[in-house]
Amino acid sequence: MLHRYFIVFLLQTLLFGGLLAADPGQDADDTSSDKATDPKANIAFEDLPWQYQLGIRSASLMERIVVIDRVVLVPDLATWLDEIGRWKQGVQWPVLLEDDRFTPLFVRRFQPRQLLRRASVGRPLPSDPQALEQLVNRTAVKAWGGDPDADTLDSIYESVAWWIPPGIVATSYSDPAWPAALTLALGRGELLRTIDGDFGAVNSSLDSPGFARLENQITRMFSESGYSWNSVGDDLDAFTICRRMAVRTDTPLSKPLRPDVPAPQQVGGKDPIAITDLICRSPKGMRWAVSGWIFGDHVRSIYMAMCSLFIERDSVLLVSAYSADGAWAAYSIDSAADNLREAGYEVVGVHGNGNATVDAWRRLMMTGPQADVLFMNTSGSAVQLNLARETVGSTRDVPSLDRPLALHMIHSYSLNSPDSITTVGGRWLDRGVYAYVGSCDEPYLTAFVTPLAVANRIGHFAPFLAASRMDIGPMAKPWRIVTIGDPLMLIEPPSRKVRKRVTAAIENAEGSVDVRSGTLLAVRTAMETEDRTVDAETLENLHLLGQDELARTLWSQMQENDVEEDLTAERARAMLPIFFADRNATDYLSAYRLAGEPEGNPREMLWSLWTPRLARLRSSADLALFERALRPTQMADDLQIILPGLVRNTGRMGWNPAVARAMDRATNDYDRMRLKDLLK
Repeated sequence: MLHRYFIVFLLQTLLFGGLLAADPGQDADDTSSDKATDPKANIAFEDLPWQYQLGIRSASLMERIVVIDRVVLVPDLATWLDEIGRWKQGVQWPVLLEDDRFTPLFVRRFQPRQLLRRASVGRPLPSDPQALEQLVNRTAVKAWGGDPDADTLDSIYESVAWWIPPGIVATSYSDPAWPAALTLALGRGELLRTIDGDFGAVNSSLDSPGFARLENQITRMFSESGYSWNSVGDDLDAFTICRRMAVRTDTPLSKPLRPDVPAPQQVGGKDPIAITDLICRSPKGMRWAVSGWIFGDHVRSIYMAMCSLFIERDSVLLVSAYSADGAWAAYSIDSAADNLREAGYEVVGVHGNGNATVDAWRRLMMTGPQADVLFMNTSGSAVQLNLARETVGSTRDVPSLDRPLALHMIHSYSLNSPDSITTVGGRWLDRGVYAYVGSCDEPYLTAFVTPLAVANRIGHFAPFLAASRMDIGPMAKPWRIVTIGDPLMLIEPPSRKVRKRVTAAIENAEGSVDVRSGTLLAVRTAMETEDRTVDAETLENLHLLGQDELARTLWSQMQENDVEEDLTAERARAMLPIFFADRNATDYLSAYRLAGEPEGNPREMLWSLWTPRLARLRSSADLALFERALRPTQMADDLQIILPGLVRNTGRMGWNPAVARAMDRATNDYDRMRLKDLLK
């Protein structure tokens, strides 16, 4: 079964390096964990915990696939699919559908030696889902080195002596997240399947008949795969669904399947359960695969899948608002941080109880977590963050990011409505989180694996989502923890990375432009002119390439020239992410004003960068700008931050008029209600 692909050298490399102690707490009685960490033990692969087996299988393919040190940016889906078809078995590179939010996050973190921008292939994709599915399957075969006229992806896997697919990726070709399914199937060597039907809106609860249809389709595709699948530790141990579906279900559970939680009220038969936790289980509730979920538009779903495959996760930030007493003590981030340091991760910060106030959080998050992974312990609701010293934050305190982020968030309800940016989880996803463990309802603290246990497991090559799942005890039953992202994604120790990135002579597709060489040529040409002026596109490209200092120098030169025609709104807007990354609030505000006070991501960055400073703001012009820049879905939260400054300038009589102006602009009843509460 598993011996066909198992690589003894890889197993020795991953496990005999003096890794970490056995999982504490929740896994303390798992003797296989002790064997896995003893360098003198004679370890058989099948004796390892199933999560470690799954992670090592994922790592074994990563070791064999060479990553070309390039990123290709494309303008449309047809071109994206064409570029994916240029992958070969054992050779891949990131391909992104270019936008101005997710693309900079990925490219600046990946730091490719070569950045290409492709022209459109000039033809649309088929509008018929079945025709699109056929084209995607042909592309998948090409990308694994097969003949689309003779092979299928399944037959190619069967012909590779060293490979057994570790799971299935399923999508609907009527759903915009299908590119993520193709990406993960090819990058992880998984089976690619179709799952059609209506399974509810993302923020909704799927009824019992709907869940039965979903579960039946999933079970059928696994049972018909030809591989063993109905217990963990066999061939197929992962399932990824890339499409819209409800986050939870109210399908009735028999009493033996319900967690016996120490709560004032017993868990009821129709209490909400996370779909990603209820699928892939036997009738007795035993898990036979770990599941992950990607949804969203084409741009974001591609970004999430590409991050999972190609972004390195070397650094970790830990923030906890919990006390060190009682049940909270088990969720300490200090011990997790020590564990992570020992494994070789860069721990960029450990902010415990007294240091995790809302003001401290806002200062820390001005440009988002400066880490690849965030462990965050808070409490609250879908729209509220209870932080240290009884301070309270809200959805508005989820920051803009300047790098991709994987998130483990112990918090009630954060993923209650993951498709809504008015909620904590929905906002994290909208900002650029691509892997997320959180709760869709009140989970109770013991539903979460402790940060220390997760840290230990990922250090042993357990995939992130599997490492965050309970294995033993009452909370191992179907419950409310949602797992978003790729279930085969590793956060392996930096010292034990198996992925190779190389510079190779890969022929560029027709119509490809080298962004680096073109940008440097534009800069050289500008430096030879008297005014040293570059256009907005060059400034944007410099930011993508990580050349922020050069962009700032050119911008300063244009300011010194004081030529009104040069200081355009387009150039100013191009400078905004550069000032944001540099935490230069003053220059950001000036450029934001010059750029015409744009909405969207520039406005989000404005609030992230300036929120810690707004309590001291006294300029009438600046306060008026922030009042104009109140965000439509969270005007009450934003206005509450600047009201003290407005009152300082206008007196107490200015309070109610400011609230009334915001109420006139509010776009939803919830915001209007909260604004009404601010009236005095």
